[in-house]
Amino acid sequence: MPQMPRCLPALLFVSSLLAGCGGGPVLVPRLGLGPFRPGDSGIYDQAVSAAAAAGHFPTQTDPARGRFVLLATSDPMREIRFVVQCYADGWITVSPDGPRIEAVGSSFRVPREVRAEYAQLVLGLERGVVVVDP
Repeated sequence: MPQMPRCLPALLFVSSLLAGCGGGPVLVPRLGLGPFRPGDSGIYDQAVSAAAAAGHFPTQTDPARGRFVLLATSDPMREIRFVVQCYADGWITVSPDGPRIEAVGSSFRVPREVRAEYAQLVLGLERGVVVVDP
């Protein structure tokens, strides 16, 4: 993944939260966090722990592939999930997924009630994965 400042995901997400009013679905960006520590398999465990600390417990895990899935608690229909992917190069991506999610380029159209939970999860992951300077 390309290099981006660590604060960029938060800025992008806050700006998407402020955009648009009304009760319909809203666009949110796919967010990449990092880079953290390339080649460190501990990032996966820290991401799972950070998600749990934010109140999200994995419904599916695949440590070998660096992937886990969380159920969106704000979705009254319990259909929306957040897919967290940890990459060997130190990046983490978070993507909403489910029957009411529509991919629009590098963004997703999500139900409004899921938007704030997505933001909180991403920020919780960013805070929970410890960066160790070389």
